[in-house]
Amino acid sequence: MRSPATRLHRNPTGRRRVRMPMPAARSVNRPIPAPPNWTPCATCEKPESKLWYNDGRWWGALFGTTDRLTIFTLDPKSQVWADTGTLIDERAIADADMLSTGAHLWAVSGGSRPSENHAIRVRRFTYDAADKRYAIDPDFPVTIRPTGASPAVIVVDSTDTVWVAYAADGKVWVSH
Repeated sequence: MRSPATRLHRNPTGRRRVRMPMPAARSVNRPIPAPPNWTPCATCEKPESKLWYNDGRWWGALFGTTDRLTIFTLDPKSQVWADTGTLIDERAIADADMLSTGAHLWAVSGGSRPSENHAIRVRRFTYDAADKRYAIDPDFPVTIRPTGASPAVIVVDSTDTVWVAYAADGKVWVSH
């Protein structure tokens, strides 16, 4: 039987399990100070993915100090997130869903209001393993809805077709 002070986790490859210490029960409810420029709803109640694992490191779609959604990487030694400077979306209102397929990273982002500033856009990035950076591909972004909608999600099927789903106007919309 496992100790209540440990929990089993899968490593990113999913092959083996390791034990990681858990905080004592008395410290679970302790408040953690918010970092500077914290956006409380960047990952609220939405079905979107903000983190992915590629090339031996963790990556994330996070808001930096400029209120722009950019790609961050987690430094494995210091365990500190660093902004790579690669822009995902310049809009502070953007909700994003990210999907890594190895060499490519897909992003769909937009807002929830019926205005052009909330349009739903798809972007594709290519990963450069030598530079350990993502760069946006030519001909992106592509606007798939001229106004906002519910948070969109993105998937790639077994034929490499990209699908985006969102709800708007009382209907579920699917684009590919």
